[in-house]
Amino acid sequence: MAKPSFDKFAAMLNRAVDSIPPHFLRGLTGGFNLQEDEKCEGEYYILGEYIEDSILGCFIVFYYGSFVGLLKNEPDDCWEAEIVDTVLYLCAHP
Repeated sequence: MAKPSFDKFAAMLNRAVDSIPPHFLRGLTGGFNLQEDEKCEGEYYILGEYIEDSILGCFIVFYYGSFVGLLKNEPDDCWEAEIVDTVLYLCAHP
C-alpha cells in the first residue's frame, strides 16, 4: 500500500481530533499543529508531542514524517488507528 499523502494524513488527523470531547482540550491553548518533518530520538520515531511554552501556551505537534517512517506501507486502517491512539495519548496530558 502507498503511504497517505500529507493532505490525506491531515484529513485523517482532523477526524481523530474532532472526535475528542472538548473537556479534554481545555488546557490546550495553542491547539493542534501538523509538520511534514520526521522527529526521532535515537532510533525511535516521535509521532507527536505535547508542548508547554510560556509564550505560545500549550499545544500538540504531530510529525507526518515520523508516521511515514513507522508505518510506511501499512494500509490506511493501520494509519487511522495509530493516529487515533496518538491523539488520545497526547490529549491525556494534564
